[in-house]
Amino acid sequence: MHQGYCQCQSIQYSFANDPFDCCYCHCSICRRLTGSAMGSYGSVPKSEFTWTKGEELLSTFQQNTTTRRLFCSLCGSYLLTMHSADKNNNFISLGCLETKIESRPEYHQFVGSKAGWDTNTDNLAEHEGWADWRLKEKP
Repeated sequence: MHQGYCQCQSIQYSFANDPFDCCYCHCSICRRLTGSAMGSYGSVPKSEFTWTKGEELLSTFQQNTTTRRLFCSLCGSYLLTMHSADKNNNFISLGCLETKIESRPEYHQFVGSKAGWDTNTDNLAEHEGWADWRLKEKP
């Protein structure tokens, strides 16, 4: 089992298998949510995801009509995203994981709006917008 938690450890979760479709997102929304050059995310099937502590402390930010962001109401850690168009997966913030995963980000998306001071130095594919994003099932 994999575990993750917020900065203050008041909210904790677990899930069974490694995340899939991992990526770095450079859009202005993710930069502001994370306070960094990018967000790093992975997909986890909702059927494998469980809140193990502090679920009542979750706060929700309704980004738009399709996107909800969940974060800790105590420390502010951004934990995951839910897209209404994808009923099967949660999009977790990889930085909140406590356990090691084998999955690695596969691409960068929204590089067209990345911070002017940000430079990608890896060899991952770069996409101006969504990376041929589609609702993906667990492989």
